[in-house]
Amino acid sequence: MKIGLVIACKAEFNEFTKLFPKHKIKDYGNFKVYIVNYFGNKIFCLRSGVTRINASIKTQFLIDKFKVDMIINAGTCAHLKGKAEVGDVFVVEKCSFWDLKLDYVDKIAFDFDKTLVDSAVEKLKIKKAFLVTGDDFVNDKNKGDICKKFKPDICDMEGTAVAYTCDLNNKPCLLLKAVSDGGDENDWDKNVASATEKVLKSTLKYLKEVYKK
Repeated sequence: MKIGLVIACKAEFNEFTKLFPKHKIKDYGNFKVYIVNYFGNKIFCLRSGVTRINASIKTQFLIDKFKVDMIINAGTCAHLKGKAEVGDVFVVEKCSFWDLKLDYVDKIAFDFDKTLVDSAVEKLKIKKAFLVTGDDFVNDKNKGDICKKFKPDICDMEGTAVAYTCDLNNKPCLLLKAVSDGGDENDWDKNVASATEKVLKSTLKYLKEVYKK
């Protein structure tokens, strides 16, 4: 099976290279793909960069260039509802854009394949979450309005864009997110490495248990 793995930023991607120090690199200019074999499957990992436009472009590249069977977006998130500890991992069951003018697009909310989501819950013993995505940081100034309007569990800057791209391509998609903060950029800087390590190890455990050949 060919899996496209989208990781947003350099700090998160560094944790991937630590887990896979031995990898092949295919360089396509602005598209540098790290390729590893994992229990009979092939992972094509690409650092997208932050914001939804970058995430969408890089996701489409993996789909077109490598004909991947599914896309996984693994990364960090801010937790916006209830109690959560740094490093808690969630699987996204629904997502939307919080900063998009809703009249400008045909579809802004996405429900994920129930079989994929339920398998992640079962294998990883994690909870489901509703994710919202935006091109700006969620902070004390906008967090209240976002929570009131959407009632989300978590937020990031890429996930819904990855889901949107996969939806347009009829490509299975899974979003796994680890809590790094509660909408505080300083906490993200402090916790990004440990949170990313946990979500990537969860991703690899999921692939091993579900798709091992």
